[in-house]
Amino acid sequence: MPTAGSRNGNFTGFANHDCDGDGSSTGANDGPVCNPFTGKAFANATIPDALISPISKKLANLFPLPTVNVFNPDQNNNNFFTQRANKELINNYEIKIDHKLTAKNSLSGRFNDQRLKTNRANLLPGLPTAGFGAGDELGNTRQVSVTDTHTFSPTILNEFRFGLTQINISILNCGVGGACGTSATFATDIGYPNANDGSLAASGGPGLGNFGSGFTEYLGDGGLFQVKSKNPYFADSLTIVHGTHVTKFGGEMRLRYLNTIDGGRSGFLKGNMQYADDAPASNRLVGGQVCPLASQRPIFDIDGNLDHTECYIDANGIPYGGTANAQANELMSLRLTAAKFLAGRSTCALRNMASSFRTIGR
Repeated sequence: MPTAGSRNGNFTGFANHDCDGDGSSTGANDGPVCNPFTGKAFANATIPDALISPISKKLANLFPLPTVNVFNPDQNNNNFFTQRANKELINNYEIKIDHKLTAKNSLSGRFNDQRLKTNRANLLPGLPTAGFGAGDELGNTRQVSVTDTHTFSPTILNEFRFGLTQINISILNCGVGGACGTSATFATDIGYPNANDGSLAASGGPGLGNFGSGFTEYLGDGGLFQVKSKNPYFADSLTIVHGTHVTKFGGEMRLRYLNTIDGGRSGFLKGNMQYADDAPASNRLVGGQVCPLASQRPIFDIDGNLDHTECYIDANGIPYGGTANAQANELMSLRLTAAKFLAGRSTCALRNMASSFRTIGR
């Protein structure tokens, strides 16, 4: 869970990282959060607000505060504990009618309706799906059947049957259609573009997660899962008794109409963004590239002589690596937009956290 400080860029309380790649995390250039543009730790373990994406910051501040304070919270050192309150509701009823129309004709009918709703509580109320399977699972079945039996004579009997079964199975993860009380327009609400398009299938939040150092609970889902099935059934049989023999003729027809939406297997309808804890990285200069002094990294040979110079950013001003903390990498929305850091400015145009993500067509 983001701490009270880390959600706003202050990573005090996190362990040091090797920012300059010298194999040690205790040097003068090292700290809890590294500057990916320079390979040196940010002063006071704090990312300048000008380098923080407003969208990422807004999202981080929607997380609840930790329930316990621990040093260096991560995937194996949790700072938040909660319990789920799952619920299951089943409503089922059936109506059956038998009626003798005439001495030779009888009619029977049956109607059954079953509604199942299982709610797996959201670990983080108000946020998109947090915790495996969080959301509403629906399993609704409705069936009607009619049988008409007609006796033409003591030896000839006809039976006609008709049935219709409707099945609706769906998983509404938290946020899909407003499930769990999470906004159906969550992505739009925080400023994440090209995700919510007004449809049920693309409602709620995108997939968002951090792994490794700076781990946070994975949020969101791939999109609506829904299966609608309509199955009509027609059958007729004629029975003839002649002496000690019985002959029966008949036929049946079964139709199936199926409509399926599987957002997760369609490549995440609302986008999927995950951050690892990549540290600063440098590469050799490409042809014609000018690397500002603050982003240069000298590489020495085994004798201590300068071999060549590498740069922490590419020709477009985008860092090759990260901050060594997944939360910080998300806060800075690294590698999604070009930085102005190297153009003689102190600000960075990291405003559109998901500007390069587009909703996958359905």
